Amino acid sequence: MSLQTIEINGIKVTFDKEKTSSYQREKLSGCTCEGCRNFYKTIGMNTELSGFLAQFGIDFNIADEVFWYDMGEGDSFYYDSDGYYGVCGSFDGDEFSFEKSGVTISFLKTACLPVDREDEHFYIGIKGDFPLILNEDERDVENQKLSDKIISLFKKNK
Repeated sequence: MSLQTIEINGIKVTFDKEKTSSYQREKLSGCTCEGCRNFYKTIGMNTELSGFLAQFGIDFNIADEVFWYDMGEGDSFYYDSDGYYGVCGSFDGDEFSFEKSGVTISFLKTACLPVDREDEHFYIGIKGDFPLILNEDERDVENQKLSDKIISLFKKNK
């Protein structure tokens, strides 16, 4: 175990980057629905934000959970998104939030998520209003996969 300590807004945050990264790779998989893929792509385009998460050992493409809501219509469409990333470690004091890289970043002691974590951990929450940035091909991937499966089922039953 290799603990690191940094200070964020005067609060001491202690974490194990390697253990966090290992947990993500072994226990989680990123969701592939349109809202989650849009969330991941938006974070990936924001190098300051993805770099901030990487310092904790977080792969931004694998959140513990992402909640998103369709908002607006037409050209004003966007996703109101909340993503939660678990980190092996702890921080002093109360939960806290701050604005960075165009989003609200929260350090949370708990989150209402399905979890099997047994060791000490906290969550980094990312909240933002993200425009739809997936191109048409990216948007149709999941629907096409489902359509292909349905068509193949009918062909098998002929």
